[in-house]
Amino acid sequence: GGSPRQALQAVGEELAERGLPLFGRVHDGCAAVLLPAGHGITAQTVTNGARARLRSRTWAGLSAVHQVTAGRAALTEALNAASVAHARASADVVGFESLAGHLLTAVPETRRLLESLAESRLGPLATYDAENGTDLLASLRTFLEHNGQWEAASTALGIHRHTLRSRMDRVQSLLGADLDSAHVRAELLLALSAWRGGCGRG
Repeated sequence: GGSPRQALQAVGEELAERGLPLFGRVHDGCAAVLLPAGHGITAQTVTNGARARLRSRTWAGLSAVHQVTAGRAALTEALNAASVAHARASADVVGFESLAGHLLTAVPETRRLLESLAESRLGPLATYDAENGTDLLASLRTFLEHNGQWEAASTALGIHRHTLRSRMDRVQSLLGADLDSAHVRAELLLALSAWRGGCGRG
């Protein structure tokens, strides 16, 4: 947010106060900074201090800690986290590690694609649940989140495993999908991550 050169200057001032040099440059309209480890400072502290100096709406993304030879991977992580921070009105600094399991749904462009997938794949189940008072969506979510383990999923739902098998047979019939396929299960789990219509009474 704002001028990347001003952001670099603000970070440089924060580091200088701690007797540390600035390693950074403007990259793709962003201020990209390499922060040193082992000096008793955190990326969050430096970022927050720089934001206070700028006194304007800014956002930042933090990569995980990397060896200096993995700079390209760190930059990619930081840019992805920064795009999420920009999209979230309430979060100005986002760490890449906090996005574990949520990165696809956190990025607006990807989320729109997933929501479209969810509507086309899960819509028939939602309609069936609404018309028949069933819990197919909730059962499917639990089944997938328990890695297709019948005992664990049925215990989590509080039903017999044969009841869960019957529900999954109905899901397969309605969707025309084979839940034995890892690709199908992965696609449905992604769709569920973006589903806005709820998951039955599960």
